Amino acid sequence: GMGFRAEVPTPGIAVLAVILLTCTAAIATGDALQLIRAAWRGETLVVRQMLDSGIDANVQDAGGVTPLMTAAARGHRTIANFLIKAGADPNHSGSRGCSAMTWAARNGWPEMARFLAAQGAVVDHRDGGGLTPLMRAAWNGQRDAVAALIELGAQVTARDRQGNTALSYALSRAEDEIVELLMMAWRKQTGSEPTL
Repeated sequence: GMGFRAEVPTPGIAVLAVILLTCTAAIATGDALQLIRAAWRGETLVVRQMLDSGIDANVQDAGGVTPLMTAAARGHRTIANFLIKAGADPNHSGSRGCSAMTWAARNGWPEMARFLAAQGAVVDHRDGGGLTPLMRAAWNGQRDAVAALIELGAQVTARDRQGNTALSYALSRAEDEIVELLMMAWRKQTGSEPTL
């Protein structure tokens, strides 16, 4: 019966391996959410400690949202900087196609937009709806973000899937200062009057 005894532990080890793998996955998910939440809340120290402990800067929640995206959405520059230094991808986009740049623009964080662009983030990134950060900023009435994006070379003439430009969005929201900025930029970029 020696052969029989040797085989006995095998199922036990297999089961244990499954349990260990399950726990590892659960821990990773918990850490991911904790890092994403800390980035959202602006908890710089927590973010730094988690990154120092070796947690991947590119962790995602179920919707593909990363810590950098949440930091960008809230304008947390120091945290964004730590995340980039830890290898965060500035151009990752979630399930809706929004990038960190999209979030910085729509929530009106011009300094964040400049920082992300300096780290290689695409200024004219297209989200799931085919909109650029400039369009999102114009629609949300984020004048300073619009100005920053124009400075960064955002294409004012870009159109979404419905053929709308950032100017169309600004006009539809009666954002007069943004309309003025976009019209000036349009003339500068094209040498001609804006076409809607």
